[in-house]
Amino acid sequence: MNLQLENMSISASNILGIFDLDAITVEKTTRDTLNRAQTNDLLYDFCNGELPRSLVLVDADDSDCEYYLAAPNTSTLHKRMKKFTANGSR
Repeated sequence: MNLQLENMSISASNILGIFDLDAITVEKTTRDTLNRAQTNDLLYDFCNGELPRSLVLVDADDSDCEYYLAAPNTSTLHKRMKKFTANGSR
């Protein structure tokens, strides 16, 4: 089962969480974490020029985790995950 973000397919077993970007960036520690991820080339933008609405936190094999910015909101991403779960796997 995978979650599709633009041209990237993410295994659901590697997804640690899907977060509303507006809600989580209120905290300074979250902004600091995202800035550190960007500095360390662990922040990836899959918004294709659109405003980022979601953050997908992914367990990476070669690092602690990776951060993916996505244009769809969290409910859309959750629906995609449920759709894949309901259909078996993709």
